[in-house]
Amino acid sequence: MCKVHWCKGDDGKLGYCNRHYLQMRRFGKILPIARNRSLPQEFEFYGNDCHILLYDRSGNKIASAVVDRADYEIVKPYKYNFSGRKYVRISGKSKEGFAFLHQLLLHTRWVDHIDGDSLNNRRLNLRPCTNQQNQFNQKPQRGGLSRYKGVVLQDRSKPYYARIYLDGMCIYLGSFLTEKEAALAYNEAAEKYFGEFACLNIL
Repeated sequence: MCKVHWCKGDDGKLGYCNRHYLQMRRFGKILPIARNRSLPQEFEFYGNDCHILLYDRSGNKIASAVVDRADYEIVKPYKYNFSGRKYVRISGKSKEGFAFLHQLLLHTRWVDHIDGDSLNNRRLNLRPCTNQQNQFNQKPQRGGLSRYKGVVLQDRSKPYYARIYLDGMCIYLGSFLTEKEAALAYNEAAEKYFGEFACLNIL
């Protein structure tokens, strides 16, 4: 049998099957198996962390999600992918009907990633929340006219204004000469209304 431990081909030259012998001649190494959906989920362990390796449809590794090593038995039965919304999705659904890794770990639909990193699914980074609280902690949307959350560019003598959304209503926070002043006004309002769930602008 071929001496590549996962190959079941017959051994030949130098102990390799014909395919792996040719790989050694051409590339000087054994090429990795092309991944497909039938392959099991891969995990790696580093200290108290368990890394869930995530691949795209072409089999290229694109990211890894981190959970506590103690949660390995919970995450082990499933396979995972990185969704377009940048959350770690369970292929299919869990037995409880959860679609995402963070939901599986806390057994609830609405979960907030405290540091804003959806790949960091350690228990210390997850907290139950409401849908509205989850929106509070969202980072500024890419492609906006301002780099700061809650800040809008306007064509007036004071070119920036700040706003914040609460219970579906837009609260106007004032107009400002500079972008940073408007961002600071948003930060103050976010701390007042959102508390620990506030995602503050870095000034």
